[in-house]
Amino acid sequence: MVYPAVLAVLACAVLVFLLTFFIPKFSGISPNRGKLPWLTQVIVAVSQTVMKYGPFLAVALVIIIVGAKRAMTSRPASDSSSGCSCEFRLSAR
Repeated sequence: MVYPAVLAVLACAVLVFLLTFFIPKFSGISPNRGKLPWLTQVIVAVSQTVMKYGPFLAVALVIIIVGAKRAMTSRPASDSSSGCSCEFRLSAR
């Protein structure tokens, strides 16, 4: 289970590196951006968005991961020891 997690982290690190360093350096090479292919324009736009909102995206990702981990490890509401015990019984009369 560790190996897939390491690969996922490395893949994300490479993607962030490409979006924040490599693509901005080489996007300025083409003087006429309007004539770039559609997919290239999307990649450049995503790179600019990551450069502009990167810290906010990182904080949101950490919050989502921590929340998902807590939700997966928390006990269901019926098992909680809150002192309230509710039972519903269906009986045929």
